[in-house]
Amino acid sequence: MPELEDLERRIAKLESAKLDYSYDYDTRKVLFNTMDRKLVEFLHPQDTNDANDGTFIAINNTPAIQFADAATKVAYFSFIPPENLFISRMLFYWSTPATANNMRWQIDIGEGGSSQQTNARTTGGNAVSTAADGTANDIKITDILNAVPSANPSVDITRLRRGTLWGIKFTRLGADANDTLSNTVNLYGIMVEYRLYAF
Repeated sequence: MPELEDLERRIAKLESAKLDYSYDYDTRKVLFNTMDRKLVEFLHPQDTNDANDGTFIAINNTPAIQFADAATKVAYFSFIPPENLFISRMLFYWSTPATANNMRWQIDIGEGGSSQQTNARTTGGNAVSTAADGTANDIKITDILNAVPSANPSVDITRLRRGTLWGIKFTRLGADANDTLSNTVNLYGIMVEYRLYAF
C-alpha cells in the first residue's frame, strides 16, 4: 500500500533526524529537571578501629558516632557512586547539646580505583566552621559540597571518578582554636543525593 510505505519512510526519516534543541539553557534545564529523578543514599559511619575513631553510641535507637570536645576525632565511610549518575549534594546529619558557637570540621575523600595501593586521599578538604543553630540536640543538616564559597569549597569531587570505590574521612577538629562548641558532637551519617543530569 502506497500510504503505508509513505508512512514508513516518514517514520524512518524522523528516527534518523538530528535532534535540534532550539531552547535556551534555562528552558532546557527546566525540561530536563522535569524528566529527572532524584535518588538518595544514606551512609553510616564504619568502625575502622582507628586510634582516632569517635565513640560509637546509640541515641533513641539511632546509631551515631560521638566526638569528644577539645579532641581531634574521625569517622570513616565508603561507597561506590553509580557511574551513570551525578552527585548533586552531600549532606551530613549531626547534633550537639551546645546551643551556640562553632564546630570545626573537615572532609577528605579518596577514590580508590582498582588498587588498594592507590586508595590515597586524592582530594584533601578545607577546614570549615559551622555554627550551632541555637537549639540543643536538634538534628542539624550541613551541606558538604557548598559549605563555603565555590572558590574554596570544603571538598572538590570533580576530579574523582564515579563507579569506583570512594573512602570518606570526616574529622571533627575539636582541638582547633576555631572549634568553640565546648561540647560533644554526634554524627549520624552522610546523605548522598544523585541526579540523572548535571547542571
